[in-house]
Amino acid sequence: KDFFTSFHKFLIKRNTLGNVTINKQLSTLKTFLKYAKEKGINVDDSYKDFEIQRESLEVIALTESEFYRILDLNLSNNKRLDQVRDVFCFSCMVGLRFSDISQLNRSHTKGNRIQLTVKKTKKNITVPLNAIAFNILEKYKDMAKPLPVISNQKYNDYIKELCKIAEINEPI
Repeated sequence: KDFFTSFHKFLIKRNTLGNVTINKQLSTLKTFLKYAKEKGINVDDSYKDFEIQRESLEVIALTESEFYRILDLNLSNNKRLDQVRDVFCFSCMVGLRFSDISQLNRSHTKGNRIQLTVKKTKKNITVPLNAIAFNILEKYKDMAKPLPVISNQKYNDYIKELCKIAEINEPI
């Protein structure tokens, strides 16, 4: 238990890790010690007494009206923001992370659904396409990739720009 307390303090002092990452490190260590004990290695049970403080994370999401303010923007004179808006709205409609959107290929689209292996969890999923998502894919049907994905950094910068245009300016 003393080691866990010291290790916890060490991780905090680094000032580069967030609470979730620190808790994950401590949880992984506890799992490893449990595994070692199960394999016959002599491990002091006091590590079980160290409690990892879990924080509930605030979920940040657009309201429906904010989503439609972005979706309904007239961006016909700005191809860059038009494409970023489409990728963003598509990801909102299907619930995929940027890493999964960026790996999408035409072969992942099967009629009115997407089938792919999620990058983060390595799980195969099937995602239904609603009318908004399907129409966005149709808009780019002549391109090699189903969506005009750019770098994550530029994507995030442009989404901020979109939100300003849509007058979504609550500081988060």
